[in-house]
Amino acid sequence: MRTATANPWSPGGFALRALIVFAVGAVFLLLWSLRELLLLVFGGIVVATIFSVLADPLHRVVPGPRSWSVLLGAVLLLVLIGLVFFFFGTKIQHQLGQFVGSVSEGWRNLQGRLEGTALERALDRQGVEDSLPSVGGVVVGIVDAMRSFAGGLLDLFLVVFGGLYFAVQPGLYGDGLLKLVPGGAARQRGREALDAAGGALRLWLMAKAISMLTIGTLVGLGTWLIGLPAPLGLGLFAGVASFVPMLGAIAGAVPALLLALNDGWTLVLWTALVFVLVQQVEGQIVLPLAENFAVSLPPAFTLFAVVAFGLLFGLLGVILSEPLAVAAFVLAKKLWVKEALGEEVDVPGEPAAASEGRPS
Repeated sequence: MRTATANPWSPGGFALRALIVFAVGAVFLLLWSLRELLLLVFGGIVVATIFSVLADPLHRVVPGPRSWSVLLGAVLLLVLIGLVFFFFGTKIQHQLGQFVGSVSEGWRNLQGRLEGTALERALDRQGVEDSLPSVGGVVVGIVDAMRSFAGGLLDLFLVVFGGLYFAVQPGLYGDGLLKLVPGGAARQRGREALDAAGGALRLWLMAKAISMLTIGTLVGLGTWLIGLPAPLGLGLFAGVASFVPMLGAIAGAVPALLLALNDGWTLVLWTALVFVLVQQVEGQIVLPLAENFAVSLPPAFTLFAVVAFGLLFGLLGVILSEPLAVAAFVLAKKLWVKEALGEEVDVPGEPAAASEGRPS
C-alpha cells in the first residue's frame, strides 16, 4: 500500500516555508536595528572580562563566593586609579594642559608654514571663508557636541555597570542565552564555543595590556629624551590610542609630531624616529612574547575587521574592532571549522590549546 507523502509545494507547505523565511528576516531586521545596543552589550562583556581577570587571583585567597572577589577587584581598581590621580594628578593635569596648548600651537605653526605655498594657494581661501558657519550654526554645533558627550557618558555608564553585572553572575546570562539554542548536543557545543571565546578574550586582554603599557612607557621615555614637552601626556595618549589596532599607532603619533613642529623639522624627524623604534620594539619583541599565550590574528583579518566594524558601528565599532575580531575568529574556528567541517584544529581559548602554548 502506497503511503502518502507531504507535498512541500502544497499551499500549506509553501505558507509554512514563507512564514519561516519571514520570521528569519524579521529577526535579522530586529538585530540590525538594535546593533548599537548589541555593541554596548559586547563592550560590557569586555569590561566583565577585565573584572574577571582581576577577580580570579583574589578568589584564590579571599573566602566567600566569587562575586565578592569581583566586587573587591572593581573596588581595588578604582582605588588604584584614585591613588594615581592623588599622587600624580597635579602633574598629569599640568602636562595634559601643556600638551593641549602645545598641540594647538603646533597646528597654528603648520598653518603658518603653509601660507604662501602652492598648497595654500590651491585651497580656495575665499570659498573656505564663505563656508564658515554662522553664529546659529556654531550654537547648533555646540548643542550637538554636548548631546554627544552626554550620550557617550551614558554609554560608558551602561558598559561599566553592565560589565560588573556580567562578571558577578556570568552563568546567569550565559545559561539564559544558551536556552535559546534547541537540543542538548547543540546547546553543549554552544556552551563550549562561548567558553572558548571568553578564554580567548581574557588572553587577548592580558596581551593588549602588556602592549599598551610598553608603548606608553617607551613613548614617554623617548619623547622626554629628545626634549619634547609633556612627555607624560604623550605617553598616556599613545598608550591609550594603541588599544585601537593599526589606526591607534598613527593617532598616537600625530600630537607628538605637532608638538615637535614648534621647534622645527629636525625635532619632527627625531620624534618620528622615536615612534618608529617604539613600534618596532612592540612588534618584534613584545607581541611575539605575548602571542605565546594569547590569540594571534592574521594582520589582514585585523585590518579588514577595523574597516568592517567601523562601517557597521561607527567610532565605537573601530574601538572594539579587535575584541570583536577575536570573538568572531574563535567562534568561526570552533563552530564551523571544528564542529561543522570536522577538522582537528586548536581553538584559541580552549583549555587544550592554552596548555599547549600559543594557539593557532
